[in-house]
Amino acid sequence: MSTLNDWERLIDEIKALESIYSLDEEFIKSTELCRALQNKDIISKECLRFRILLDKRTFYSDHIYMEITIEPKNFYSSGIKDLKIVNSMDWESNKAPFFLLDSQRDLIIQNTMNQFIPNFESLFQQITKAKETTESIMNELTYFENVNITKKSDDTEIKEDIEDTNHTQDIFSSDDEQFEWNLCMNTTLRWGQRACYSHHIRSLIKRRLIQEWAHDLYLGGFCKIGYPGIIIVEGPEDGCLEYIRRLQRLRWKHFVVRGEIIEEFTLPRNNQPFRQLLDTFRKLPNHMIQLPPDAMKNLAHECEKAGLKNLFLTTMKIYS
Repeated sequence: MSTLNDWERLIDEIKALESIYSLDEEFIKSTELCRALQNKDIISKECLRFRILLDKRTFYSDHIYMEITIEPKNFYSSGIKDLKIVNSMDWESNKAPFFLLDSQRDLIIQNTMNQFIPNFESLFQQITKAKETTESIMNELTYFENVNITKKSDDTEIKEDIEDTNHTQDIFSSDDEQFEWNLCMNTTLRWGQRACYSHHIRSLIKRRLIQEWAHDLYLGGFCKIGYPGIIIVEGPEDGCLEYIRRLQRLRWKHFVVRGEIIEEFTLPRNNQPFRQLLDTFRKLPNHMIQLPPDAMKNLAHECEKAGLKNLFLTTMKIYS
């Protein structure tokens, strides 16, 4: 059972955490925690929650937070009560990032909550351990595809990268690759969505270009690497056309556009920055997110959630 001294120590540790993670939107307090901090002389009977922003990585969309739940009366005997990884600072949302598997969440818990040493570890030590473990797993998600199972596949990928490098330098050395937007006082915007299928996406060069070109052309979506390779992309129709044109000029074993949707929107009369304006029309992330080879189900789920299930199904030649 927590004493008043334990409670005061816990409050001091929470305040210290808040000062450490002091950047904008880096430390998010729940209503019950705010209430406890205002009445610090009374031991709270409620569980206290807060969210800490994890390091941002371009592989992921939006902010990723680590949500910590503490039970004040038992903290120094049992440690953190619960730990979640969520993709929103909004307390109404408890949604976990789609790319985090149950096994990865279990690993985070194993390395943080289940190794707590009673009456020894501070809150800061537990938080640091949890944060480092989570960010390490995220780094592995970003880079694990670079390590292949066999030497043969290593040699194949290295050879493919060399060929792609030479081929890319040849076909994109000319001035005609300088794409220009034609936005002269248009009142409407043609909005495109594409579903592309490839035999595979392994080459690091291709994977880099898929993401870089999407950024350059104000496009966003998902790219599932491995076998097969799937790209679901959306943005201004002119950008989609240019994106597909560039991709088709790369060296592929097989690459085809299997689905497309084109809509027309009326542009509002305001002075919004162009990228910000485009974000109001998006159903997918505003940049290209790379998914691992075994993430086909995750990709299907994200497309269905965005209302683009039928577009995704075209990659498997299923047309409605």
